Amino acid sequence: MGAEGPHARMAISLEIFFFLDDNARPHTARDTKEHIRRLGCQRLDHLAYSPIILPPFSCIEAALLGRQFRSNEEVRWVVKNFLRSLGIDFYQEGFLKLISQYDKCINVRGEYMEK
Repeated sequence: MGAEGPHARMAISLEIFFFLDDNARPHTARDTKEHIRRLGCQRLDHLAYSPIILPPFSCIEAALLGRQFRSNEEVRWVVKNFLRSLGIDFYQEGFLKLISQYDKCINVRGEYMEK
């Protein structure tokens, strides 16, 4: 498979591999953490929520605004279908922005930063 297509994958070096851990979740399993440690992955804590660093998914809010739901399951279904409809470019752009923001944070050694 050639690397010239519009959806060509970038080569990724696994020599330096970070595991992005959403540490806000209180139910992260101990066994999972141990397995990740045994694999030799370096754990990179998820940044605390900040609209500057990780902008909110305002598109989801807009899709749900003004709607009434009968159950949590209905909300999950609507959100899941909405996210599936966004397309590859939306997610690629989001990951590139996340990488850029983490790079900025690493370069200032975690000190406060603005946009």
